[in-house]
Amino acid sequence: MYKNQYTGKFIAFGGLDGAGSTTQAEKLTQYLKERGEKVHLTKEPTNNLIGGMIRGQLTKEWRTGPECLQLLFTADRAHHLEKEVLPLLKQGITVITDRYFFSSVAFGSLEIEDREWLQIFNH
Repeated sequence: MYKNQYTGKFIAFGGLDGAGSTTQAEKLTQYLKERGEKVHLTKEPTNNLIGGMIRGQLTKEWRTGPECLQLLFTADRAHHLEKEVLPLLKQGITVITDRYFFSSVAFGSLEIEDREWLQIFNH
């Protein structure tokens, strides 16, 4: 994990399906907007190309091994940070994400026994 060196805040909600992360991320976004703060709501997997591949796997449109899926999550997160999250943080905008690192590790732990491998690739 890296320390946020920018003026914007980065807030991540995580959890397995049905845990309420989407609801809480939306509620916090609305609350901060009502207070006049600049805020951006995002999610993982993203709506980009790699995120679409992940959703295809999750909806069983295609199937790959759990290690490959975790590598896709890692690639999606790297792209997400580079193209969306970091530019907004640099502008001083609060970024709220529905799922991030901890959700990847939690979901990955269901099929991958090597927790150290999960943490290394999701770092």
